[in-house]
Amino acid sequence: MTEESKVEDVKKIQVVISTRIKEILHEGNIRSSSDFIEAVNDHVIEICRSVILRCKANGRSTAKICDL
Repeated sequence: MTEESKVEDVKKIQVVISTRIKEILHEGNIRSSSDFIEAVNDHVIEICRSVILRCKANGRSTAKICDL
């Protein structure tokens, strides 16, 4: 498996719980579309990727709040 295909596999996984996001939005009487949930999921994946890069750049294998 190439690095590029690994990235694509990660992109396809669901890392957020859509019902929980919908619950939060419903508190403000807001509904969500399926593409909104997908975009939130993609954003979380991108955050995790940037944390990985920052940790490696700092010689750490543990993610910390400062990496956000």
